[in-house]
Amino acid sequence: MKKEEIKREEDVINFLRDKTEFERAVLVATFKIPKGKVSTYKGIAEKIGKPHAYRAVGNALHKNPLAPIVPCHRVVKSDGGFGGEKKGA
Repeated sequence: MKKEEIKREEDVINFLRDKTEFERAVLVATFKIPKGKVSTYKGIAEKIGKPHAYRAVGNALHKNPLAPIVPCHRVVKSDGGFGGEKKGA
């Protein structure tokens, strides 16, 4: 499957077969953020059942191979600021 063909959650999961279970969970949760909405690193961590892993969420998003399909730009710090996403993302 080509990156451009990804449209559904199942497509994201299949594309990310080589990632860890944690990274897949983070990227799928981020994929589900609706257009026009944002979440926080802590919010994603809580959503995947790892409430104290917000720094690990940021690390997983920094390595996002599916930007902008998985919209890591919709994840912000709890104070509303931007995190350390990749250049060009």
